[in-house]
Amino acid sequence: MKKHEVAELLMRIHFLYPNQFNIDESEFLEAVDAWYMVLGKQDYDATLDKLKRYAAEHRYPPAPADLYIKKHAAYETNIISEIEKWEREAVGKC
Repeated sequence: MKKHEVAELLMRIHFLYPNQFNIDESEFLEAVDAWYMVLGKQDYDATLDKLKRYAAEHRYPPAPADLYIKKHAAYETNIISEIEKWEREAVGKC
């Protein structure tokens, strides 16, 4: 996600929660930087979808952690290489 997308996300949160999510104009850039620190590596469209689901179910504005999309551990490993390693180890034991 780019910083201007984080800014758009914050504006959307403001419009969804107008009485609860207000960032002073003088602090907006700092807020964008802070949210970018957490959400910068996230996909914008996926994060926006998560915001839509969040807003439909919650009366209070989200924190960055509420919109963070944690990848499942299976996506973090290469399962094919793990299986090949197990096969090599199994052949060596026979």
